Amino acid sequence: MEEKKAKIEISRPKERQPMGLQDHGTVDIACADCGEILMEFLIVQTNEELSKRGLDPMSCKVMVRCGLCNGKSYIQEVHGQFYPGTPSDEMSFEPTGEKIDGCDFVFKAWK
Repeated sequence: MEEKKAKIEISRPKERQPMGLQDHGTVDIACADCGEILMEFLIVQTNEELSKRGLDPMSCKVMVRCGLCNGKSYIQEVHGQFYPGTPSDEMSFEPTGEKIDGCDFVFKAWK
């Protein structure tokens, strides 16, 4: 008795929209006093992408205290989903928990 082998067809994979981290640029925040770039916010989803997925747009106001000159940045608005970081491995940051009018998050950055 002869076995019948099933014919295997290979089709092209369906084009899908990747859902992982996407690099949509950074928002750099510098000290208003000494000019040093203190933090970078990597935008991973724009508000347009969030809307397409049925999610509300995101926007928050951020200020960074400078551990180099004891100054601070101006309050800057960051739009979309983001991950905070520093411009180099030599710098560190942490949220301070401070409450400042017109600001959602306050960080401190230092070397």
